[in-house]
Amino acid sequence: MKERIVSACVITVLFMGLAVFSYNKWVLCVFLALISAISLGEVLFATKYIESKFLMLISILFAVSIPVSITLFPDFKSTTAITAIFVFALILFLSLIIAHKTFKLEHLSVVFIMSIIIPFFLSTIIYMRRMEFGIYYLIAVFMASWGTDTGGYVFGKMFGRNKMSPQISPKKTWEGAIGGAISTAVLLLSLAFAAQTFEGTQVNYVTLSIFAVVGSIAAILGDLSASLIKRNFGVKDFGSVIPGHGGIMDRFDSVLFVAPMLFLIINLTTKIYELTGLQCGIFPY
Repeated sequence: MKERIVSACVITVLFMGLAVFSYNKWVLCVFLALISAISLGEVLFATKYIESKFLMLISILFAVSIPVSITLFPDFKSTTAITAIFVFALILFLSLIIAHKTFKLEHLSVVFIMSIIIPFFLSTIIYMRRMEFGIYYLIAVFMASWGTDTGGYVFGKMFGRNKMSPQISPKKTWEGAIGGAISTAVLLLSLAFAAQTFEGTQVNYVTLSIFAVVGSIAAILGDLSASLIKRNFGVKDFGSVIPGHGGIMDRFDSVLFVAPMLFLIINLTTKIYELTGLQCGIFPY
């Protein structure tokens, strides 16, 4: 418990530093590239699906290239993404053809899926940080992710009775999930208050409340998905980089789902505004 608390304090301080200096696009880029590379490496190592150092290197380089490309080219569009994915898939299939006796199709599938999901999902943070009020979107992602995790852990310890998914994550309870959603709502409300106080902007509390609920659900799904992978491959944690927490992927599994969820909500509310004139974004335009 002591290790977990100390690690949480260190992570909080580091995140505050990231939030302060994220105005520099390369600070955020390097951070997300490192998180993508380490998380992917942890997952591939845990699944034991890659014995080839070459394929491991290619996968990690691809993961790093996504946030770097998005940072270098602000107009990084679907055509560029498709090209990058095609080249990566081509290399994987060539490797499968050459080493088909040791490298199976199921191996390729896991490598391909995780190499796409991790960097692309995390890189939605770069797009959001570029937006007006981007600093608040950045903070909101981590508040929803870690607020759900921490709130779920505390409330689960205190009031947990009904297991959510005992075969996947035995310690997760419905009471903890509710506590995580409440914690997320409180944190996001404090963020909204800060935005109003320091930026003088209006806040749409209906949309904010929707994100608090949906974001909390996304965080839980991310955590359960990671737990399912670990359980399938018989590992407790993806790594041991963070004392008391496990690996980087263990700490960022919920962020992996929350970030694209907020990104979709922002784009959806923007599209509604363009079509109807209804200002339904978290921060009215």
